[in-house]
Amino acid sequence: MKPETSRQAAFSKVNMTIPMTKEYRIHGSAMPTEDNPRPQVFVGTIFTKNHVFAKAKFFKILEKKYKIKATKGLIIDCKEIPEPSFKEVQNYGIRFVYRSRSGVHNAYKECRAISKCWAIDHVLRELAGRQKLKRSAVDIISVDVVPVESLKRAKTIEFADENVEFPIFTKIVNTKSLLIPSEYNPSD
Repeated sequence: MKPETSRQAAFSKVNMTIPMTKEYRIHGSAMPTEDNPRPQVFVGTIFTKNHVFAKAKFFKILEKKYKIKATKGLIIDCKEIPEPSFKEVQNYGIRFVYRSRSGVHNAYKECRAISKCWAIDHVLRELAGRQKLKRSAVDIISVDVVPVESLKRAKTIEFADENVEFPIFTKIVNTKSLLIPSEYNPSD
């Protein structure tokens, strides 16, 4: 039988305190040849889990748009863009394309989050829950900070007010404030 600590460590595999999605800036081009010794350099911003998925998605876009396959391509630079840590919630508008069972669709979603990666993570999880989409079926086109006046979706407008209040349905008693003498406490 394994000790208690190893079972607890194996229970939670996903850390929900950091977003799964990261932003990568990739520079790539076709391989230099005798006919084209200085090929055009392409730059892309990709939102994925890690750099391996980012490179694969970058080459997928290059092959689709410019007919440059991964075997004939070259990655010049792949950097993770560090996420600035904001302390306040912002409104984000995300344009994306997704492939479903019925075809390819353009879509726009708004959400409130503390950073771009959190906003994209929120939208990807919502699409997975509502429409059974995998992360690989969604291509992010743009992520923009949207001012409150320009919001379109009612769900986002509802929480964009500065004086929004949330009701407390059940008040939970703070057990630490209750003083229980040690002579009556059964745990001692």
